[in-house]
Amino acid sequence: MNSDILKRIKILSEFITKQRRDRIDEVLSNRTNYLTLVLEDIFQPQNASATIRTIEILGLSNIHIIETNNKYTLNPDIVLGASKWIDIVKYTCVRSAFDNLRDNGYRIVATSCSKQSVSLEDFPIDNKMAIFFGTELTGLSHEVLENADLHLKIPMYGFTQSYNISVSVAIVFYSLISRLRKGSIRYLLNEDEKLGLKLDYYRKIVNRALSIEKFKLS
Repeated sequence: MNSDILKRIKILSEFITKQRRDRIDEVLSNRTNYLTLVLEDIFQPQNASATIRTIEILGLSNIHIIETNNKYTLNPDIVLGASKWIDIVKYTCVRSAFDNLRDNGYRIVATSCSKQSVSLEDFPIDNKMAIFFGTELTGLSHEVLENADLHLKIPMYGFTQSYNISVSVAIVFYSLISRLRKGSIRYLLNEDEKLGLKLDYYRKIVNRALSIEKFKLS
């Protein structure tokens, strides 16, 4: 498997400048799937787009979208190409999202202001986490709140009881990533995962990449 991926990477690398290859390697060295973002029924394109831009900058490799009632759309003026470098996984119901994430070793975390919520600065980071965010108006669904493994809250000290969702995502993931960077937990992609993602990135950069691979390998 790895030898085949390495062959394909070598083929496509001939069509990518060294400067760009070095930049891809730098980004991959900071990529993680230890944390992932899950958006439930976000209906405002600017919010969904801003969150994708934020998590890509912070080094996350994927995002999960639940579209029970609202279809997910992007605002290209806000996302600024970030969606090209993020794997987007979509679901039509909460249950399928829960099942897939748990099968991949994630602890389900609901953002809420409930009494059982753990404050962000005290939140445990000893396990992979899928962190769920809902709409600013209604928050997460009852199904998510009832079945999550843990609840997380962002400290707030004013009269207003909610941040803009893109701000919330930035605060939560910046805080958790910063703590992971300072600790000893192995949260970054392993070498096999980085190779797979590198091939994916190369294919997104090189025009007609699959045709080139097929020709060179034939």
